[in-house]
Amino acid sequence: MAEVMEQVMVHNADAAARVIDGEAFIITPHDNQIHNLTGVAARVWELGGEGLTVQRIVERIVEEYDVKPEVAKRDVISFVRDLAQRKIVTLK
Repeated sequence: MAEVMEQVMVHNADAAARVIDGEAFIITPHDNQIHNLTGVAARVWELGGEGLTVQRIVERIVEEYDVKPEVAKRDVISFVRDLAQRKIVTLK
C-alpha cells in the first residue's frame, strides 16, 4: 500500500475528459466507454490531473471533505487502482 501512496496518478493521454459542475466525463478510446464520475470520485480525478502523488491526493481529500484519514486512504487507493485497471489512469 505504501508503494501506491508514493506514485503519481497520471490521466490517460488518449482519453478525452471534461469536468462540468463537479461531474467528470471521461471517454476512453481503447474500450469506447464513457465514464461518469461524481462527488469525491470527480475530485480525485481532478487532483490526479495536477501531478500529485496518491498520498497528496488523500491529504487533499481529508482537507476538503469530512472524512477520517484512514478511510480516505483506503477509499482513494481502491478507486485509483480501479481507474488504473480500467486504463483510465496510470500510476508512475
